[in-house]
Amino acid sequence: ITIFAVKVQLSKAKKYQSLLLKAAQNGVSVHFILNTEKQIDEQAKAYLEGTGANIIFAQHGKHFIVIDRAIVWNCSFDLFNNVPSEGFATRDTNNRTASEVISSITISSDEGKSGLFKLSSKNT
Repeated sequence: ITIFAVKVQLSKAKKYQSLLLKAAQNGVSVHFILNTEKQIDEQAKAYLEGTGANIIFAQHGKHFIVIDRAIVWNCSFDLFNNVPSEGFATRDTNNRTASEVISSITISSDEGKSGLFKLSSKNT
């Protein structure tokens, strides 16, 4: 599972913690691609990391959730932030779309190098 989010709220991290833990116990890899320009609440980050989720920072404004490299939820909101009443999400089952969403992210390393985000064959 790869979750693209601009902001993460502590209450949402707490709300979904048990679900993320269950996914990890079932061998599912969870990746959060968070925006480098937004501050993340350190407690929220700790909750996500406590589930075994891999947290990656990149410059983006996307709100996608990719599941099993095939299902893409394109949201008008961050699932882990306040969801507006007028918010919506669309679901697409398409391997190519999932690959394009995942490969659209450029990750910057601590050493100043950058490259595309790639999932290994073990990751979901």
